[in-house]
This record gives sequence, structure tokens and C-alpha cells, in this order.
Amino acid sequence: MKPNLFAGTNLASTLRECAFCLWDVGARGGTDVFFSPFAFAIDVIGFEPEPMAFEEMSPSGLWRSEKFFEIALGGPDTSSILQVPRDPTGASFLEHDTAIGARYGLDDLFQVERTVDIKTVTIDYAVANLGVPKPTLLKLDVEGIELDILKGSGEALKSIVAIKLEAGYIRHRIGQPLAGELIAFLEGQGLYAVDIVEEARWRKRPWAGDPCLVKRNPSYSRGRLVQADIIFLREPETVTPDIAMVAALAAICLGYFDHGLELLEVSQEEDAKVLIQAVYTASKVYGRARATQVLQDSIFRIFQLVRSLTSGLNVPKSSD
Repeated sequence: MKPNLFAGTNLASTLRECAFCLWDVGARGGTDVFFSPFAFAIDVIGFEPEPMAFEEMSPSGLWRSEKFFEIALGGPDTSSILQVPRDPTGASFLEHDTAIGARYGLDDLFQVERTVDIKTVTIDYAVANLGVPKPTLLKLDVEGIELDILKGSGEALKSIVAIKLEAGYIRHRIGQPLAGELIAFLEGQGLYAVDIVEEARWRKRPWAGDPCLVKRNPSYSRGRLVQADIIFLREPETVTPDIAMVAALAAICLGYFDHGLELLEVSQEEDAKVLIQAVYTASKVYGRARATQVLQDSIFRIFQLVRSLTSGLNVPKSSD
């Protein structure tokens, strides 16, 4: 989605007053652009414990502010040993299940090459000791310790109105909580799963899956759902009036206009009803941008499918 899409709408001034603070936990590669449609109104606090990945991070200039810490968040009992495989994107504080890596031809993500001793702290500890504001928005990409971090958030979780987290549907790591456990815990905190925005599906080898064909046998197969990014928002029935406005605007800026308008009705802010017309106008702006994005993606997808049908897609040499 287009960055700072809402900067040119009549919601811009209200968004700037909301003091949005995004904690990007597992910020390797830069701040998550999922929240970028209202980046101008967001202060970012990024956490990346892997030293090499942290060294490559720098402010992008897209957000209202960005600050990064070479610190790992966890729970009270999270291990302090970060296990880094050959492909460091699979680094985790949990033990890797190498049988899963072997089964799906992804050994580079599971075979540990080195370990790093890193202190982990809870969200509550970070708020109290790092001089940073509590999060209102949270992104978790932490390879299996999502539930540890959430349980260690304490009072800070009450201020969070939107979460994007990567959840597993198979246990890549020993003892890793799965998506259902994360959903159940967050429902108990008043945050409910509303969407899945990205999915990872694996074939028996790291080949393209449905609906594509590849130049090896079997040329086609659906892949198994192994992980997905899930979006959580506050519910109108459970949101407290003091955060209803912020919760509503976060939902709206992420594209969930119907949900945001429901939350707006709960808000006791004086200008809540005045904003409704601005929300209607912004929904058209967002909708056009979204349709354009999907059209562009579809054009690329068509070319990929044509190549798939005519000759089949190539596969990685290492998986031949």
C-alpha cells in the first residue's frame, strides 16, 4: 500500500494527535511497511537482537521518527541464547526442529551455524528502563517466542490497539506455540484476529506451489500452510472508551473501515462523529490505491502463470 496515503486526507491532523507508537519486534530489514499508510503519524521503536542485522539498520525517513535497539524482547523465562542458522532469517531463541527443515528441503533455515548470547527483556521492562513510550501498535516476527513476549508485556498490552504477528501452523521450533494458542491468549486481552495478510505454504521441496507448475516432478502440488501473518484489532464490545478513538483510526488506516467505524461509535471524543465524513472520503482514496496495487500485482502474476503453463517455472539448483 502507498506510504503516507492518509497524509493528504482530512484525517491527517487527527492522526498526528494520536501519538501512535509502533514497536517493531524483529525489525531485520527495516520497519514493517504494513503500517506505512499512516507512517507520518507513527513513532517507531525497532528491536533487532542479531548483531549483523542490527548493523545494517538505519532510519528510512518514512516515519515520524525511528529509533532502534540491539535488544531482544522476550518473556521472564525466555532463553538468552540466540541460535542463528545458515540463513539468519531463521534465527530463534527456541531450538530448531531440524527434522522439519530436512522434510521440506530448507536445511539452511534450521541447521544452526552459530549462537549469540543476548539478554532478553520484557516489554514492561523496556518501557520502564529504555525511556520509550508504550506501544499502541505492535509487530512481532520473532520465530516462535511470540507468546512469551505477549505474556511478558503486562500493563503495556492494554495500550495496544493493533497487532501484526507471524504465527506458526506447524512447530518449526521445539515447544513453539501455534496460531491457535496465540489467538486464544489475545482474545483474553480484548484483541481479536480479523485477517490473514500473508501466508507461507511449503511443498516437499522449496518449489513454487499452487497454482504454478515447475520443471520437475511432481510438477504441481498445493503447499502446506506453515505460517501466516495475522492481524489483531480491538472489538467494539470490549474496547475501553479511552482508547476507542485510537483503536478506530488504527483500524481505518490499515484498511478495515467498517471495523473502524464501529469502534468510532464507542469513542467519547467530541469530534468522533465529525470525523465520519472524512472517513468516508478516505475510504475512497484507500480503495482506489488498493485496487491499483492489486491490478499491478495481477499483471505480474499473469505473466508468471503463462510461463508456468507453457514451460514450467525453474526450481532452485540446490533442490534438483
